[in-house]
Amino acid sequence: MKKIVLFLLILSALPLLYSQKSDVVPYAKYTNPKVISRDDYQKRGQYDSSLVDHFRTLETSGSIESFYQIAVNYAKLGKLDLMFKFLNYYVDKSNDDRLVLVDGAFTDVIKTTPEWKQIKRKIENKFIESQEGVVDTAQALRLFYLSIDYSLYGDFKDLLELPSTDFEKVDEYQFFQGDKFDTLLLDHSRKYTGSFIEILNSKRFPIEHYAGRYCEEFAYFLLHKVVISKTEMDAIETQFKNGQFDPTSYAVFKDRFLVLFGKKQMYGTQYQWKTDEKTKTSYKQLRPIEDEKNVNLRRAEMKFDTTVEEYMGKYNIVR
Repeated sequence: MKKIVLFLLILSALPLLYSQKSDVVPYAKYTNPKVISRDDYQKRGQYDSSLVDHFRTLETSGSIESFYQIAVNYAKLGKLDLMFKFLNYYVDKSNDDRLVLVDGAFTDVIKTTPEWKQIKRKIENKFIESQEGVVDTAQALRLFYLSIDYSLYGDFKDLLELPSTDFEKVDEYQFFQGDKFDTLLLDHSRKYTGSFIEILNSKRFPIEHYAGRYCEEFAYFLLHKVVISKTEMDAIETQFKNGQFDPTSYAVFKDRFLVLFGKKQMYGTQYQWKTDEKTKTSYKQLRPIEDEKNVNLRRAEMKFDTTVEEYMGKYNIVR
C-alpha cells in the first residue's frame, strides 16, 4: 500500500507538464455536453484502484480526461485539496467543462468552499470570453446555466444517478407525441420555462448581440422544447399586442402552442422527427401550416430573416 501511495505522489507532479492554458476555444456552438463516464473501478467504489489506473494513463498519454477522473476519485475519498488541484488542471485544458458544474461527485459541501467558487468563476469566464463581445454578461450566464439544466435529464443522467423510473412518468402531457425522455423533460421544463420567457421578454430575439452565438442557438433549440400553458400563452399574447414581446419569439411560441394542441402552425417554425420504414433512417418533417401560401408574408411581419424554405434548408427539414 505504501508503494502505491509513493507511486501516486511521484506521478502527482505530472500535471505540471499540462497546466498551461488551453488554446482551444470552448462553447463556440451549442452542442451536447462532453460527458466523462465513470470507469469500472469507480462504479464498484474502488477509487484507489481507479487513481492508479488514471495516473498510469497520465504517464503514458497525458490524457486530459484523466485529470477529471482523478479529481472525481479524490472527491469520493474526501481528499479535497488534491481534488481541487486536478480539477483546476482539467478546467484549464478542457474545451467543455460544463460537466464539472453538475457532476454528483462534487457535493453541496464541496460547492460551499472558496476553492469551488474560484473554479466556477473560471468556467464562467471561459464561456464569456469564447462568445466574442457579449454585451449582457448576466443574460449570457443565465442562458448558459439553463442549457446545463436542460442537459441534466439527458447526457448527465448517469452521473446524477437519476432513477430510470423517472423516465416512466406520464402526466397531463400524455397528448405529447414524444418518447419517454421528452415526457420527463416536459415535466422538468416547467421549472424553468418562466425564467426562459422572462429572458426572451427582456431582450430582443435572436439574442446573439446580447449573449453570444452559443446562447442564441440554445434559445432557438429550447423554443422547440418548452411547454407553456394556455394561461402563459394568453399572457404572451397580451404582451405581444402591447408591443412588450419580441415578434419572432412570439411567433415561435405561438406555433409551439398550436402544435402541442393538435392544430396547424402559422409561421412554419415547428417540425417533427419521422422514420423511413424502408431505410429505417430518421429525418425532420415540417409540421402542417395554416394558409401555407401566405406563410412567408406572416414570417416577414414577425421579423424573421428567412423564408420558410430557407429555414428548412438551414436545418435539413423536408415537407
